[in-house]
Amino acid sequence: MPDNHRLIIMSNPAPGKDAEFNAWYDAHVPHVLTVAGIDAAQRLRFSADQFPPEVIPPSKHAYIAIYEVSRPPAEIIPILLDPEFAEGLPDAFDHATERAWWYTAIGERVGPPVADPAHRLLVFTNPATPELDRELNEWYDEHLHEVLGLDAGVVNAQRFRLSEDQFPGTVMPPSEHRYLAIYDTNVEPAVTAGTLAAAMEGYEHPHALDLNTLRDWMFSAVAPRALAGASAAATHA
Repeated sequence: MPDNHRLIIMSNPAPGKDAEFNAWYDAHVPHVLTVAGIDAAQRLRFSADQFPPEVIPPSKHAYIAIYEVSRPPAEIIPILLDPEFAEGLPDAFDHATERAWWYTAIGERVGPPVADPAHRLLVFTNPATPELDRELNEWYDEHLHEVLGLDAGVVNAQRFRLSEDQFPGTVMPPSEHRYLAIYDTNVEPAVTAGTLAAAMEGYEHPHALDLNTLRDWMFSAVAPRALAGASAAATHA
């Protein structure tokens, strides 16, 4: 399964330094894409339109970067942490709230690919208990198709499990979520969130799903999806 890992980085700018934060990040992404096996990346912003806050608590992060990776995280992590490669974070970056987690695909993508998604829905989940893990996965495999059929602008979906290999705990706090589903959408977040929220009214979620830790968040692109080697190719074109 190609590109079967995702490095998810959630971050915030320091107060009043949004412009500097984005300028640094726009230069940082091409640097990360020089690592063999990191094949693509996209930066997105937490959308203004979300599920009702009384249903899904809002994200604590304004931005997210999604890196598509085809090599095992264990091979990439030492490279990213190597002082000769790592870039120091600027003052515009809120160091305390940064979170970086590795997820590995547990199934093929459902639906056609989207070369440059304008919006994405990320759903973080946990089983209600460890013993219900298998039951949750069996339900979710069917649920992906259900979501794609709700006329909510969802084009495709793929599920991921928290990878065994992560950044050291001394560097990054662990994720609170075992599973991640990424949905590419082709309509405004208000349409997707509104349609799905309406569909979920009275919906009977499986008892295997931990509703207390469920997080559904809409993100909108702040930069086109970038491919490794694209900048170099453009330079020599």
